Amino acid sequence: IEDPISLHTSDSLSFSEGDPPDCNGISKSRYHALVCWLWNARITLPDEKFREGIFTIDINDMSCTNFQVSALSSIPSPSQPGTNPSLNLDLKGMSATCTGKYDVSGIGMSGNVVASASSSK
Repeated sequence: IEDPISLHTSDSLSFSEGDPPDCNGISKSRYHALVCWLWNARITLPDEKFREGIFTIDINDMSCTNFQVSALSSIPSPSQPGTNPSLNLDLKGMSATCTGKYDVSGIGMSGNVVASASSSK
């Protein structure tokens, strides 16, 4: 039986940024399922507390979703007898949107946090 990872020596793909992917349509590429999974994934971040002078800032209920990757390349590593095959992925231009709540003790200030996180390309 031929190793399915060794069938491809290298593969790469670029994705469009910003707009949500069409996850209801027919698969347009071999990475379509990954693009939709990343977009719909939700990662919950732990609550944080920062102290700045007399103020304490609490960040709560943070979660990130709408993950996107602008470019992905994959290179398989052939398996050796008795080992599992592996796949090296190179992700570029990652981004996500994060939301949560903040509270500044001592002055009664609180509200919502909306943040966009991204890496350089």
